[in-house]
Amino acid sequence: MTDEIEVLVELLSDFLGDPKQHYESKGQISFDCPVCADEKGLDKGDGKGNLEINYVRHVYKCWACGETYGTHGPLGKLFDGHATKQQKKVYNLIKPDEFKQEDKKRLRLRLPEGFTLFKDSNPRFIPHIEAYKYLQSRGISEEMVEKYNIGYTVQGDFAYRVIIPSYDKDNILNYFVGRAWVNKKMKYKNPASVPKDEIIFNEKLIDWDKDIFLVEGAFDSFFLPNPLVMLGKKMC
Repeated sequence: MTDEIEVLVELLSDFLGDPKQHYESKGQISFDCPVCADEKGLDKGDGKGNLEINYVRHVYKCWACGETYGTHGPLGKLFDGHATKQQKKVYNLIKPDEFKQEDKKRLRLRLPEGFTLFKDSNPRFIPHIEAYKYLQSRGISEEMVEKYNIGYTVQGDFAYRVIIPSYDKDNILNYFVGRAWVNKKMKYKNPASVPKDEIIFNEKLIDWDKDIFLVEGAFDSFFLPNPLVMLGKKMC
């Protein structure tokens, strides 16, 4: 292996754990999938080694949840979702230029399949009624629903989840939070392609000249003026 590949394998092992299989002749290595582990409520991997990486082509795929949760694509996407800032920085330094160009061509984030604003939905539609009742149970008013462009979907990977979009200072979608109103293993589901520690949730609504209230989650932000949603970030 070249020095760059050795560093890459070491980086992957740092945040994914010990490799399950490694075929150096093919540039293929497998690990336990962190998304599968999260879905099953496991702190460590599930021991199945379904996450396969080709470090020559810089691509990855989980054979268990790849299609369900979008756990596949360019290797940079895996680093963005699960590696530390330092690990991502090192990866970007050793990544071949051809793959850096591919990363720049990634499609802009879009809202989930079937996303519908409550104001545009049929109020007699059963999912509309169920989702709206869930919001009311959390004290969320009609004014809040409209202010934060809250919607829902019953299609695709985010089916039966209330969707809270986030927009940057230029009013461009930069993230969203999905919260199930039915019984699911994962109550919350967010876009895996966007590292949440690199975005400011609903930046367009923040007045930086006024006092800011730090809150943990998107739902918390509805009840305070000028909130900054942390999404698990830690203050240094």
